Amino acid sequence: MPSGSREASHAGSWYTDDGQLLAQQLDGWLNAVPEHITGIASQSKDEGDIKTGPVEGARVIIAPHAGYSYSGPAAAWAYKSLDLSKAKRVFILGPSHHHYLTNCALSPFTTYSTPLGPLTLDTPTIAALAATQAFATMSPATDEAEHSIEMHLPYTRHMLARAAPSPAAPLPPIVPILVGNTSPAAERRYAALLAPYLADPANAFVVSSDFAHWGSRFRYTHEAWLDALDETGNTVCGRHPIGVLMAAMELLAAEGRGGRFKFVRYERSSDVEGLRDSSVSYCSAYAVL
Repeated sequence: MPSGSREASHAGSWYTDDGQLLAQQLDGWLNAVPEHITGIASQSKDEGDIKTGPVEGARVIIAPHAGYSYSGPAAAWAYKSLDLSKAKRVFILGPSHHHYLTNCALSPFTTYSTPLGPLTLDTPTIAALAATQAFATMSPATDEAEHSIEMHLPYTRHMLARAAPSPAAPLPPIVPILVGNTSPAAERRYAALLAPYLADPANAFVVSSDFAHWGSRFRYTHEAWLDALDETGNTVCGRHPIGVLMAAMELLAAEGRGGRFKFVRYERSSDVEGLRDSSVSYCSAYAVL
């Protein structure tokens, strides 16, 4: 069984380790998000009036995981849309950047530390997933080295606290899942395991992903999105967690309970003006099931 607490290993570098300042930053970014937009913010495509938050029934979001100075404001658009009013647990799916996996892995810890306070892991649900024998278990070192899940912990805790009926109420636990370099067939298998949880209104899902990586240092210099994804297989670092969740959504859609993502924010870490420049794109989206 898992035990111990995971340290907030990226606090103090990727984001502030001052809890009071961190809460102020999150509130500032969330408060800056308007209630409605026309089309995708920062994009010219008109998709009509889109509500950005909170959106009733929006239990699934995609948000970026870079350092907060880059991605914090963009992530706020997804988190402001997230509906946690009925949440009893939050699944957080993130890609593996440092440890090669071809499957998915669960955490060995019982709590995750954040500068805002701890988050408890849902050990019964984790045990149920482990019992399927489809999941590996991260080593503590792998868990603490990975940033894709950690970067969502402060936002998740902050939003759970906002949705809590009282300041003293216990917060719902989380289920972190590290997603490796999974094949389409593997993503469908994991989707089948997660679909019952996705169907339950008591569960919310956070999918961690940065989007297009442009520049020679990333080895991605393609002009077309699909060409980049086909040729490199890695321009969207969270494409496998997204693939797992989309496959689960398709299973629910076959039962008449599907949904679709609405993208509400697009930002870049910098503008590319030359071949030696580089940039990472950050997107926020939500889905109502």
